[in-house]
Amino acid sequence: MKLSDSEVDAAKASRDFDNDIWVQRERAAQVIRPFFDRYGRLQLARILLDEDPIITGKIAAEEYERLLGMASLRMHHRRLPRERGAPEELIEELAEKGYIRQEGKPELKRIWSTRNKVVHPSGKRPEREEVAVMIEFIQRICLP
Repeated sequence: MKLSDSEVDAAKASRDFDNDIWVQRERAAQVIRPFFDRYGRLQLARILLDEDPIITGKIAAEEYERLLGMASLRMHHRRLPRERGAPEELIEELAEKGYIRQEGKPELKRIWSTRNKVVHPSGKRPEREEVAVMIEFIQRICLP
């Protein structure tokens, strides 16, 4: 069965519409914006976890970095250094000075390790459950 010219034109218009980046941004904004407005980034990460653990892990990783950066500013009046091992050293220092419990150290370091897996794609990718634990733990830290 041969398509009519109007059917061909309609199919092309539909493809063009679906491939238009502005249209896709608007569609995404309509879906995602209410979640940002109501829940915030970490909750959005939790909601989208089953769709893409790497992207949701990156959202959580950014929040974790922000929290560690705030801790560094409070303790050292400077940003967290970018050198390898600086976050782990900060976690050790937070425990030594009593800002966090000693029992919390391994979990904080494990969360940093998961963060590394989602941010640096060269190694083993994290499992969905690892990212879920990371998001949950960061949410607990953020609660008042």
